[in-house]
Amino acid sequence: KELGAGNRTGFAKLLYARTFYPDGSGNFEHKLNNDILGLPKEDLDEATKRAIELAQSGYMYHRP
Repeated sequence: KELGAGNRTGFAKLLYARTFYPDGSGNFEHKLNNDILGLPKEDLDEATKRAIELAQSGYMYHRP
């Protein structure tokens, strides 16, 4: 309804809500082929910690 009315925040709600569907569609680690592709296991908590440290240090990927 929100999207139909032009309220674009409805899209964000759809994305967020999809995570909790009972069909497991929000589980992005299910059926990954990282082992076959030779990709390392990533730790979301560690990546988040690094991102916060970069942001707090003033790091900017794109400098004006």
